[in-house]
Amino acid sequence: ATKLSQKAPNEVTAIVWEQKTAKKSALRNGWQIDDPNYMPLEKVKSSPFYKLVSANLIGHEKDPFLVDLHGMKDLHDGISCDVSLGFGAWLSVDAPTANLFRNCFVNELIAHLPSKYKIDCLDRFSGNKNREKITLSRTAAVIIRIPAFQVELSRRLRAEMVSSDEALDAFYDALNTCADSVLYS
Repeated sequence: ATKLSQKAPNEVTAIVWEQKTAKKSALRNGWQIDDPNYMPLEKVKSSPFYKLVSANLIGHEKDPFLVDLHGMKDLHDGISCDVSLGFGAWLSVDAPTANLFRNCFVNELIAHLPSKYKIDCLDRFSGNKNREKITLSRTAAVIIRIPAFQVELSRRLRAEMVSSDEALDAFYDALNTCADSVLYS
């Protein structure tokens, strides 16, 4: 996320969360969490994530959208996968646009990432499964009302994005192409 924001500082704002920091913040707000990605619904508007995202909506040339990047193991639930996409939250508020963006993004990643990477290979993953607690992408899509989705990246793909610009450029270009053709056309 940080390297992506350094690539395009006028277009990308990175907010990086550390589990330890998120847990301390949650305790200060009166709730306990094991996974900082899930917040109790009634506490969302007091969360640091909500406050930071809301504050960062202004000052962009184009309407913002949120990509919630996560790391996953190279083998996820017994399936080798490098990019898993969670569009459940966005689909719940604007299915036509979310589907167009998702299809564009998958096709762009397949076309531009090296063929050794497996894209969109976890069909069960939605990024929106728990209704009592709310994910970061669901907060953005449903409450803040900006397009948002979750991306799980394998360890090996993250390592390549850090060590070389080819994979990072492919990811960035896929986001840009789809934003331009789906959101800003």
